Amino acid sequence: MSLTAAVTSAYRQLVRRPFLPLLAAGTLALGIGASSSLFSVVDAVLLRPLPYSEPDRLAIVWGVTRADGNLSNQVSATDIHDLRAKNKTLEEVASLASWRPVLDVQGEAPERITGLRVSDGFFNILRAKPQLGRLLLAKVALVLVVLAAAGWNRFRLVPEVAAAA
Repeated sequence: MSLTAAVTSAYRQLVRRPFLPLLAAGTLALGIGASSSLFSVVDAVLLRPLPYSEPDRLAIVWGVTRADGNLSNQVSATDIHDLRAKNKTLEEVASLASWRPVLDVQGEAPERITGLRVSDGFFNILRAKPQLGRLLLAKVALVLVVLAAAGWNRFRLVPEVAAAA
């Protein structure tokens, strides 16, 4: 079959079934999109290193609830205290839990924000250093807030506030 005959035959098939090429192109586009999105997830989760110093030395400790015996990522403050006291393996122990308070700034509509409740050793484990002010200190019985740069920009805070902390 010559090239001219093949093109003529393809054109006749296209005229008889005009949606078949669209179906083929759609299937191809769906496959390419699914493959690229799957690679993006694998790349972000498995291939790229975590944005922490020495991520291979981080571990998550799960607890078992007494009521039903299920695993839980919610570990009580008493358990954290016991882990710190009896620990002979871990360099540091800290806790974190999700936190979604409502922020009510005078003159603005209340807004639900996302954050974490962390214990005093959390930033030491991640080797985090503040750009301004200080991080959480052990044995301080105050409720403190550590803001990311976006928080400072959002509320138009001035650096003198952190310097005074």
